[in-house]
Amino acid sequence: MMDFKLQVDKLESASNWSRWKRQIQLVLRHHAVLEVATGKKVAPMAPPAGSNAENFKKHEEALKAFEKEDTLAQLILVSSMNDANVELTATSKSSAEIWQKLTAVYEQSSGQRVDRLMEEFFKCAKAETEDMARYVARLQKLFSDLNDELERLTGTQLPDLLLMSRIMSTLPQDYFEFKTVWESVPVGERSVNLLIERLRLIEMRLPEKTTDSSVALTVKTNTKENVKKDRRKCFKCHRIGHLAKNCTMKTVRNAGQSQQSFGGESFFCYHAEDNRNTCRMWLADSGASQHMTRNKEYLSDFVTFPKPVNVKVGNGDAIPAYGHGTVNFKVFIKGKWILNRMEDVWYVPKLGLNLFSIGKATEKGFNFTANAAGCTFRKNGCVKLSGVRNLNGVYELHMRVCIPEKPAYVHVSTANASLQLWHERLCHQNKREGKIDIQHIDSENQKADILTKALPKTRFQNLRRQLGIVSEHMNC
Repeated sequence: MMDFKLQVDKLESASNWSRWKRQIQLVLRHHAVLEVATGKKVAPMAPPAGSNAENFKKHEEALKAFEKEDTLAQLILVSSMNDANVELTATSKSSAEIWQKLTAVYEQSSGQRVDRLMEEFFKCAKAETEDMARYVARLQKLFSDLNDELERLTGTQLPDLLLMSRIMSTLPQDYFEFKTVWESVPVGERSVNLLIERLRLIEMRLPEKTTDSSVALTVKTNTKENVKKDRRKCFKCHRIGHLAKNCTMKTVRNAGQSQQSFGGESFFCYHAEDNRNTCRMWLADSGASQHMTRNKEYLSDFVTFPKPVNVKVGNGDAIPAYGHGTVNFKVFIKGKWILNRMEDVWYVPKLGLNLFSIGKATEKGFNFTANAAGCTFRKNGCVKLSGVRNLNGVYELHMRVCIPEKPAYVHVSTANASLQLWHERLCHQNKREGKIDIQHIDSENQKADILTKALPKTRFQNLRRQLGIVSEHMNC
């Protein structure tokens, strides 16, 4: 007992009551006297009058054994309390009375404690500085205490499914994708330990806010625009620090002509330290509202949006999508490559990865399942697409894009253009000629395809950025 005594801190106050209670219960259970201390095991009843000597002898032996166990329990309890708590329990005649007095002081009555534990359990939230393991352990402790009190009051307990649901409902936004993946796990296979294991794995792989190698969504950036920004001068307002295309005066002037539209979202998180060519990967993403690709050569039957549609990414930024088309691809199933197609795939050139929308797939009747090894998309009980979980913790799909052979030319404009702007874009050609050709065109993007007079090829290439043309051609 002395070895265990040295390992148990003395009960001081309510601040260390929960930890002390857990430790002392283990010591009492080790010595097989926990039920005596908690009152579940009581002294044996005396035999009825007129019993023979043998019954009295058995009762006396059982009583001595109980008193020995009770004395041991009292020694363990008293030796693990400070002087104030020893005096508090000085009038107690048994270990059960000591235990009842301590619980009355440091815990409310069962009814009051159930109310308090329920309130704490449903108000519990993860602190920013708290790691996932500690937060889940705190929720588990509240859940265990709540079940103990319910067992004492009503003889029932809450299912672990409630604990897992509470954990999932309080996860930060960084775990948005994991919520959908967890929902795909069959209810019968879910467990608290499995949930903790996966949450810890994701927590270790989440990008640090201070590192340059991790991004919320890998987006291609134009490094030339970041050179000497504060020295550039706008020729419209003649102020230093921006170019004319970003001038606020022009923005105010055109504010009534156009509004931004947001047609898609992607909350995908990815660690960008992979040495492989990630631009050709297809990753299963539960946060993407549409199938998306950055590779224009993948698309056929391409249809340009009337105006660019902004796609919100995980860090809150918006990147433009210019149209949608069909992607023909082969999937690797049972050792064979099978031809398939994916419709309504958005072209988002600034997207760093190709995203396969789990939500869109489920809308078409596919059933998505995932585990620690990989994922599968099934329809009518047959596997239609599969993937493997890579080192970044995301699901890389076994698919190979079939690039179309016949190209089609598509010009995409990024702004609503006035006649003056098109006059500047088309190398200052005659406005009358431009007006005759442009006034009957409904779509601003179609205006980019109209060149009323031949332009030198080299000159046109040099002016692509000034013209606002994002893509000169695209394989469709």
